[in-house]
Amino acid sequence: MDVTKSLDELELIASVLRDVCVNHVRIFDTQACECTIKTVRSRTETEGLGFLTKSLPRIGKALDQALSFSQPFPGLLLLA
Repeated sequence: MDVTKSLDELELIASVLRDVCVNHVRIFDTQACECTIKTVRSRTETEGLGFLTKSLPRIGKALDQALSFSQPFPGLLLLA
C-alpha cells in the first residue's frame, strides 16, 4: 500500500470526524472522536486498505443514522 496515499485518506477521515464532533457535540464527544481516529489509524496501518473498504461503509451508515436521529454515535463499537 502506498503510505502517502493511506495517510492522506486517514487525514481526510480524521478531518470529517473532527468536523462532526465540533458541529454535533450531542452525538459525538471529543474523547470518542479522538479514540475513533486513533483506532482507525492503527487498524488501517496493521490491516491495510481492506479495513477501510470493509469497515468504513458501516461506520458511515451509523454516522448518518446518528446525525439523522440526533442519537449518540457508537464509534468504537463499530470498529470492534
